[in-house]
Amino acid sequence: MSRKHSVLVIDDEASIRELLAEALNDKYHVLTAANGVEGLAHIQKHDISMVICDLEMPKMNGFVFLDKIREQKPTIPVVVLSGHDMSEPALKAIEKGAVNFIDKPLDIVFLESIVQKSIERKQLLDYKRELFEHLKEIQYFDIPNDESYFPAVIEKIISLIADMKLDAYTIGSLRSAVLEALRNAYIWGNKKNRSKRIYINTEFEKGKLCIKIRDEGGGFNPNPLLEQLRKNPKKVDSRGLLIMMLNADDIIYNETGNEVCIIKILGAIFE
Repeated sequence: MSRKHSVLVIDDEASIRELLAEALNDKYHVLTAANGVEGLAHIQKHDISMVICDLEMPKMNGFVFLDKIREQKPTIPVVVLSGHDMSEPALKAIEKGAVNFIDKPLDIVFLESIVQKSIERKQLLDYKRELFEHLKEIQYFDIPNDESYFPAVIEKIISLIADMKLDAYTIGSLRSAVLEALRNAYIWGNKKNRSKRIYINTEFEKGKLCIKIRDEGGGFNPNPLLEQLRKNPKKVDSRGLLIMMLNADDIIYNETGNEVCIIKILGAIFE
């Protein structure tokens, strides 16, 4: 028999705590607290899967609690209780990291749905964090200076992070950055010379993906272009560099200028 997930309910009204506990007890192990201070104590002692928290409470209100839990247990999802649909306090709580809000009076069916989705979200984040902490993979390969090889190279790089279950936007931006770097190596570095090669080195460790793409050309000084791009992208005629900058967290060239390192911080998905 699988272990029940633990749900922490924090509300200064005993009737609300009892109502929520009764509604969720069949599927979850429910813990209750009357304020944020008591709630944090539970989080330190128990393996909490998600939190349902009121905003207006004595000793420590819901907003302070959100700040504290983001510091101590950032993967635990928090759903706040709100007195009105789309109220200003509820929106402020979302800005502070709450994953959703539930209006009073409580809709039990909606509540159960939110709890289940929140727990599934935590499981996914925990899984990704564990992989980020322990996975280190380095791959090196080279290809002929031929555009027809580019799709296979990109798919090979994407396969390194397949277990991360990244969203389509992150994968798409990574594809765009790598493709432009390969094109630059093919056209500007190797001058479309089919006898030359392109060298790819990828390293993935603790949520940071570094992709180095090197050509056999003489290189160039990218610093003036990079500086201009950061100041005013519209005034620089360098489509490839611009696309790389827009789709990567950073790009770094070697001293010669014939190797670019595309850096993607995949750990940013937790923010």
